[in-house]
Amino acid sequence: MAKILIAYYSRKGLNYVSGAIKNLAKGNTEIVAERFNVLSAANCSRLTP
Repeated sequence: MAKILIAYYSRKGLNYVSGAIKNLAKGNTEIVAERFNVLSAANCSRLTP
């Protein structure tokens, strides 16, 4: 079986949501990456600047 790596960058904290600034505990990309991780049993790694 092939090894799969999900590498993502996600911005949490202050973000624009529907025209307002909100404090997010998790960024949207992190949520999607975690869902892919569950479906594919891949390794998940967050990229930091």
